[in-house]
Amino acid sequence: MSHIHRCTLTTFFVITLTLALGGVSSAQTQAEVSIDIPRLEGTVHADGILDENVWTNATRTELPLRLYQEADETDLSGEALIFWNPAGVYVGARVTDDDLMLADESSDLAEFDSVAIWLNNLWIRAGLAHDESPRAQLDYLAGFHSFPVSFEVGIAKEDNGYTVELHIPSDVLEGALKVSWVAGTKIGYAVGLSDRDQDDETAKSLRYFPRWFGWNNTDSMAKATLR
Repeated sequence: MSHIHRCTLTTFFVITLTLALGGVSSAQTQAEVSIDIPRLEGTVHADGILDENVWTNATRTELPLRLYQEADETDLSGEALIFWNPAGVYVGARVTDDDLMLADESSDLAEFDSVAIWLNNLWIRAGLAHDESPRAQLDYLAGFHSFPVSFEVGIAKEDNGYTVELHIPSDVLEGALKVSWVAGTKIGYAVGLSDRDQDDETAKSLRYFPRWFGWNNTDSMAKATLR
């Protein structure tokens, strides 16, 4: 049984959050991972269902266990999909999670069950609030500059997890990343899951692509090219 939730937010903020948390300050040396993000045209209704035909041609990534982490696939697993066009970037995720713990309306989604997407130092989180309304948060974690904050997010809750459908417009990406949103542009890309069960005091980041991702460390991200 699915419960579908959709939210659209458009506003302008000055993001002044800098890197205050240590996380993983340096990534272990690993082979570089490169991916292509395809340009696809098609209408996406951000409702969390991922039933539009355009998703079948998106880049699909299984989310592996991070280094030195353990998790049963029935407890936590997932896959991410991504494509772009001049209107922005589109990210989808299918998550299996047998014990959902949801955030309230003001808590950081990263401390509860949620999906995290990194585009360079733009940290995007998407998840359900405890009233099952969809939420997303965007923070830029490298320096001080203003950019428009706008997104569409839809989340469908399933019996064994949830699915996410997210659209970030191109003006947000160009303003935050200081890049031109055109074919050939290269960005860092990582995607992962925060997991928190009922007995946990805080969330764990057990699954990430790439699996050696270090928090806010662009060197540990996949090298993605807009095609």
